Amino acid sequence: MQKLFSSDKGFVFTMAGAAIGLGNIWRFPYLVANYGGGLFLLLYLVLLLSLGYFLLLGEVSFGKTTRQNVIDGTKELSEKTLTSNNSRWSKTVGIPPLVTAFMMNIIYLIVMGWILYYIIQNVLFLSDISTTPVTSKTFGELTNNFQKQLFWSFVCVLTASWIFIKGSLKHIEKIASLFIPAIFFILVYLIFWALSQDGAIDGIKNVFKPDWENFGFSEQGFNLRQFINVLFAALSQLLYSLSIGMGVAYFYGTRATKDTNMVVATRYVIVLDTLCSVLAAMFVLGISNAYNIPKDVGYNLSFVSLPIAFEQMIGGSFVMFLFYSVLYLAAYSSLVSHYMPLVTFAEEKFKISRGLAFTLIASANLILVACVLLAFSGAPENIQKTNGLFNITNVATDTMLLVSVFTMSLFIGWIGGKTIYNSFKEQFQKTLPNTQVEYMKTLFRFAAPTILMLIILNTLFSF
Repeated sequence: MQKLFSSDKGFVFTMAGAAIGLGNIWRFPYLVANYGGGLFLLLYLVLLLSLGYFLLLGEVSFGKTTRQNVIDGTKELSEKTLTSNNSRWSKTVGIPPLVTAFMMNIIYLIVMGWILYYIIQNVLFLSDISTTPVTSKTFGELTNNFQKQLFWSFVCVLTASWIFIKGSLKHIEKIASLFIPAIFFILVYLIFWALSQDGAIDGIKNVFKPDWENFGFSEQGFNLRQFINVLFAALSQLLYSLSIGMGVAYFYGTRATKDTNMVVATRYVIVLDTLCSVLAAMFVLGISNAYNIPKDVGYNLSFVSLPIAFEQMIGGSFVMFLFYSVLYLAAYSSLVSHYMPLVTFAEEKFKISRGLAFTLIASANLILVACVLLAFSGAPENIQKTNGLFNITNVATDTMLLVSVFTMSLFIGWIGGKTIYNSFKEQFQKTLPNTQVEYMKTLFRFAAPTILMLIILNTLFSF
């Protein structure tokens, strides 16, 4: 018998914990700064309400409909609605989400290892056990050391293992219920702290101030290519940030109680996720402006650029500790959620214990982590020129995510047919008008697949 969430609050916090991750804190601020400021934020909100909200609602409600792991759920539904010949491809729709989650964890384990190393080094320095502070040079030194990176990635696996070996869904609920408020509390504290720095207020204003030129409008006229880049960047961020297409929302939907209002719960999740992104952007852009540091993306922002600012601050080591704590909390809750559909599938398919399933999957992850980390070992401080395998893994993961959402949209829109939409109407009664349910049907059948295919092509040709 499946274990269900104990409360709607636990369901919302767990879903929010899965959604809030690295993309909110180290990618969203960069996109706001370089793609139009307040205009990008407005575009993101429009896409969130017209596309992201319904994609997330559709995936989590699909999970609640099947009550099975993503492979068996899609396979059984396709067998009911199609002939055996036509159902072959649809039986494989559940594979891309699992592959995406597995690949995403390779990136997460590497980055979380870096974050954990920075946290420990900060703690040692603040407690006077070590005399070596974390600086902008620390990242180059760390990425020169293959063994050290692999060790901290392994530690991250250990921190997640107890949930699958000794813990349960109840423990994930408790962790999310603690982590989500902690993330927001620390972010708000960091913003108030940033406001005490000269020039930070102007950087914070840039989060909401329209930047027409970077959005695609300039004195020379309308730059269509730039606007398309902005649009695709916003759409990609939307999928990445909400953890759509990784089987996570689907899995948590299978564990929702019968009385859980999926519409209301999804609304809470997107509010929490978006608010976290905006708060992170306010802090990052505020500090970037105050200390005139590059508004980079990803690891350059978190491990090279921001430490430059932290080095110049009074009490910078403590602020740095808080920042990396937020980053780790967000990444940890996402990592655990990424493993949930993978472990559940292995447990049910091969009739093995959760602990063994996690050990096998995490071990495979660590082997691939080691392969990717070899690309960093021996690299100079400016690793951006030598991180080819890391970038390839990143792009492959992003592309797989798009493929996953694309195939799932086609499945819900066409293969699921009346079975899914009748279930949706039953779940959404009194909280979602029939016109919006019909809009979802059109979205999954036509709009979403078309948009996603264009993003996939743009990603492949851009790379």
